[in-house]
Amino acid sequence: MAALQVRVLGGIALDVDQEPVRLPPRLTLLLGLLTAGGDGGVEFDVLLEQLYAGNPPPTADAAIRVHLAKLRDALEPGRDRAVSTRVARMPQRWRLRLEEDECDARLFAAEAGQGRALLRQGAPGEAVSMLRSALDRWAEPYAGMEGDVVDAERTVLTRLHRQAAHDLAAAHLADGDPETALAVADGLQREDPWDEDLVLLRIRATYAGAGQERALALLRAHLADLDTELGLDPSPRLLDAEQAVLRHDPAWAPAIRAAPTVVGAPPSRLVGRDRLLGDVRRHLDSGQPVLLRGEGGIGKTAILQELHRGPERTVLVSAAAASTPYSLLLELLAAHPTAAQDPDRQLLRESVAGTAIPDDLELVAEDLAERHLTPETVLLVDDAEAADAPSVRVLGLLAARGVRLVVARRPGREPPGPWGARTPVTIDVGPLTPDETRQLAARLRPGAELDDDQIRVIGGVPLLVEYAVEPALGLDALGERLLDPLEDSARAGASMLAVVGTPIALETASRLLGGDAVEDLLVARVLRVQGDHVGMAHPYLTSAVRESLGRLACTEILREVLDSEWEIPALLLTDAVETFGAGLPDALVARWALAAGRESIAGGDWEGADPLLARAADLGDPTLAQAAEQERARALMRTGRVVDAREVLVPVMRRLRAEERDAELAACLDEYAGGPARIDGGEMHVVERHARWLLDRDELDPDTRVRVLDALTRTAPVSSLDTLTEELLAECARASSPFSQVCALEARWRRSHYAGEVPTRRAKESQEAVWLAEQLGDIDLQVRMIRHLLDDLLAMGWGSEAAEQLDRLDEISRQRRHAHARWWHQLLGVDALLRRGEADAAMLAAQEVHDQWPRVPALLRENFLMTQQFVALYLTDHELLAASLRDVVTGPESLWVPDLVPEMALLMVDAQAGRASADDVRAGIDRVVAAPHGWRRIAELALAGRAAVAAGVAAPELRRTLLPYERCWVTLGPAVATLGPAAGVLSALAELEGDHREAARWGEQARQQCDAMDAPWWADTRDG
Repeated sequence: MAALQVRVLGGIALDVDQEPVRLPPRLTLLLGLLTAGGDGGVEFDVLLEQLYAGNPPPTADAAIRVHLAKLRDALEPGRDRAVSTRVARMPQRWRLRLEEDECDARLFAAEAGQGRALLRQGAPGEAVSMLRSALDRWAEPYAGMEGDVVDAERTVLTRLHRQAAHDLAAAHLADGDPETALAVADGLQREDPWDEDLVLLRIRATYAGAGQERALALLRAHLADLDTELGLDPSPRLLDAEQAVLRHDPAWAPAIRAAPTVVGAPPSRLVGRDRLLGDVRRHLDSGQPVLLRGEGGIGKTAILQELHRGPERTVLVSAAAASTPYSLLLELLAAHPTAAQDPDRQLLRESVAGTAIPDDLELVAEDLAERHLTPETVLLVDDAEAADAPSVRVLGLLAARGVRLVVARRPGREPPGPWGARTPVTIDVGPLTPDETRQLAARLRPGAELDDDQIRVIGGVPLLVEYAVEPALGLDALGERLLDPLEDSARAGASMLAVVGTPIALETASRLLGGDAVEDLLVARVLRVQGDHVGMAHPYLTSAVRESLGRLACTEILREVLDSEWEIPALLLTDAVETFGAGLPDALVARWALAAGRESIAGGDWEGADPLLARAADLGDPTLAQAAEQERARALMRTGRVVDAREVLVPVMRRLRAEERDAELAACLDEYAGGPARIDGGEMHVVERHARWLLDRDELDPDTRVRVLDALTRTAPVSSLDTLTEELLAECARASSPFSQVCALEARWRRSHYAGEVPTRRAKESQEAVWLAEQLGDIDLQVRMIRHLLDDLLAMGWGSEAAEQLDRLDEISRQRRHAHARWWHQLLGVDALLRRGEADAAMLAAQEVHDQWPRVPALLRENFLMTQQFVALYLTDHELLAASLRDVVTGPESLWVPDLVPEMALLMVDAQAGRASADDVRAGIDRVVAAPHGWRRIAELALAGRAAVAAGVAAPELRRTLLPYERCWVTLGPAVATLGPAAGVLSALAELEGDHREAARWGEQARQQCDAMDAPWWADTRDG
């Protein structure tokens, strides 16, 4: 929203976004009249009379509406909506909404009122600063304008100006500065020499500054003037003053001035919050996120607004309308000038709206935030309890990278997820003191005074002070008082929006409620605009209107909203359904939950979709429940809860099979088998049972049959892999499509990989599969094939070729926002650090990768993290490595280890420490040589070879078994963690056997591979 400044002190002027706006004379006059009319507005007939000098033409009614429309455009430039948030029509009246800091006259009145309150509370120094700030703004109000409306407002402001000057003189006197007090009072005395309050002030200032004699002289001169010029006797107050001076009354003793008053440095516009603001700024300077926590109405929004006015570059948004995925992030980006032209911002907007779906919305959001929301900008988020989960996650990442963040929320209303790894400093925003409450009342309405009962009811809540000093509201029956003055359409609109509870699109509100009703509610401050949305101005008002309506009426309004064709996103109704849904039919709630879950999925909030879809499945009829369960399974898969997703899919597949819906069953089966988590025996049985049923029926198209067989092959135990691979290859040959060709190549690659064959035998297939996947345009397939190719290239020690594919993976991850590509790229980056011997940096990176990708199943992430930790300990701490391995080898986890890698690693470490004898090593070598080939065959052999070298045991049979891998780099399965060149181990084994020539040859080969792989640590290690 544009920054507005209306100036009426010294003439009428308008600034928008700190730029002057030139208005024609009639619009200038109209602006002045509406400003003078204040919140009460100006009657339409008065506007006609004033604008046309008492002689309106016949077309004046239409002309004045044109002028009002032009004034709206001037106040809200670039508004692309029919509704004005500034100018609204009440019955027979028009009014203009201006906040305190948007009009110089209102700011003057506020500071004058607060200064007077400070003076009465015994804070003269602060009163001087506040009153001086007010008086520095002063100039003749509404200069050049005439008429009853303007004259009345001018009179009020002029009286307030004189009162403020009088208060300033009194404040200077109370602050121990009688000379300045007398100078200010003398200026006022020339305007009204018979103002008795002023005379008494001048006498006291003279007594304090010049002594008894001068004070008595001034007093007696005034008494003489009263007698000679007005024929009046002195009042009792004047006689009491004379006696006080004569007897040196202690109450008249001069105040002691502690320090000179700093003129021109008024306190914050917030009453009672200066220390809190200082604490917030101090924490921000140290880079610490801040959480402002306080009850509704306690002033959190005002504190954020004050921070927004400060010298720091800030972005202030409310999360109240952030019910849909990434809506809070979009609000932050919309308020940031550098993001306006970024095409990814438009992509994110379209994706949230469901009109464009990129490969991974989460990465689009992260990249956008990283580019534009930098540490130079402080992010201020109000109503944080309503923030959407995807935005919260992105902001947490930003906070971890040093972006400064202040969030405000009510206690007990946690946002959906933590604000990142850095715990924010919590600052509780407490109530105002009674004196501060009175100050605020005087600031909001100069002259307003609260009695003790009102102070007790207000309880230091600033919002309640606003209602207490507003004559049309008050503190009792607030909901009724808000609704009663409104026209029927506005009253119905306020009721509906209070029940909905969450802001809705302004365009939608205008269409449903009518533009006039929305304008009336906005200008009356019942509603407020938040970005492109409009909602109740404060949660306190929402509660008040709901209480006024009653639960039954609220439930009926919600039923009408859910049953209607209104274009309100289902997610925006979440709070309303949670509050009033118990009185609604289950079928209606189920329909809403399914729509809300689908909106969450469309917007990329897979985690948020899960409970909504589960609710839809529980409450809906069988058809709706099945649709909800299928959607829920997709959501669970995307969040890494693969086992839960498979449990949901089992009954779905059972129903699809019973209904003979083959194609849908095949799609579900592919999703069931496609998760990256391990398939156990029972799950293998599920895949096999449904796959065989589909294949036996033979109702699927050729490519779908290939997909079904591929799912079966991917989940089969190693013992069945050969047979199933041959069956799949035959099916691929029959299909003879590009997709089936890729599946055939991957099937052969998979068989070779799990058999532990030398990677050179399968690299050609993975290379061809990458090319074919690229031709198909299937990005998921392409990423999977690049992964296989990278495993092969790294396993062969081809560093430069692997670097090219790694760059290709990175390019896909950034251009196509492909999450799996980015995750795998980061994993391989950890191994690059390990190959260089940078174990500490590698472990920090590995932990970050583990924490950053919760959507990947936890078991898979933990396995990779443990594998990389294994290599890091190998590089740095063999004793700690031995302790970790001993738990694996001897504990219950050993049942799940499919090979001898942990056992050979422990044997190697024990041999190096002298804990394993030569016989122990020989026994271990015999076991490895005789073991069946598996996917980590090279790692088993290399670790056994290093154990032999450490124990000095010649192992010619082991060397012959390892020889086929002589040109390979040792990998621990996938190439996310590696153990150097196999040639290094062969060189050390040859040296043990006295074969120096072969040892030298393999040693040279190992050094060349280390150079190619950028692996200086392994180049410096004697045993490879």
